[in-house]
Amino acid sequence: MTPTQEQIRKLSDKDLIWQKKIVASHLERIKLRDQWLTEEMERRSKDETSRHSNRRARR
Repeated sequence: MTPTQEQIRKLSDKDLIWQKKIVASHLERIKLRDQWLTEEMERRSKDETSRHSNRRARR
């Protein structure tokens, strides 16, 4: 068993529930951040594609 697992095993029921809520909150924020990063990357990719298309059209 890892040190982290040993620490978790020693938590009271109340602390275990609290830790679970904290982790769920962190996961939700991480998922949202990942979503926003993906959206921004897609937006920039479209902008870059659009810029290249505009340059070709001007020639």
